[in-house]
Amino acid sequence: MWYYSSIRNFILVFFVAFNLLASGNGSQEHSINWLSLGLRYKDSPALIWQILTFLIFISLFLFFLKKPLSSYLFVRSENFKKLIKDAEMAVVLAKKEKLKLEKRQDTLKKEVLEIQDTFKLQGEAEKKEIIESAHLNVKRIKESTKNHIKAEILQAKRYLKLQIINMAILKSKDYLKKNMSKTTDQTLQESFIQKFPTI
Repeated sequence: MWYYSSIRNFILVFFVAFNLLASGNGSQEHSINWLSLGLRYKDSPALIWQILTFLIFISLFLFFLKKPLSSYLFVRSENFKKLIKDAEMAVVLAKKEKLKLEKRQDTLKKEVLEIQDTFKLQGEAEKKEIIESAHLNVKRIKESTKNHIKAEILQAKRYLKLQIINMAILKSKDYLKKNMSKTTDQTLQESFIQKFPTI
């Protein structure tokens, strides 16, 4: 297993390093105590036992933590894979949604342009109708005014004719009163009565 090979390499490096240090020239007091035990070596305890204790501790630590740590790391990696997959799916969905929104925006722009065009055409048609109806109304008003003026003129003419006739009658009465004698008046009356048939 991977941790056994790493422990073996660590031990080899450690032993080589300490062998090099121990083989250096110096007195016995300052040399490294590798295996010796007892009170005499209390200031420099046996280094090999400390190393072995440390290695046993590391081995036990790795042995007991291997399964939970590997399962934890496996779960973490699976979670990361799932998160990455979900993120990729979210990106794909976001791109699809973006395309849909862009298409929708394009269709809305087209609809707005169509609505503007229809309103413009309707406005122009209504403007044309209003202008035509205004022209017709002006024409009708002109004709109605002309007819009204003609009627007023005819009425004024009739009134003037009546006034002239009345004045002529009054003048002729006055003239006849002044210039006619009793005999002519009597003869006129008799001729007038003779013209009507007897009842």
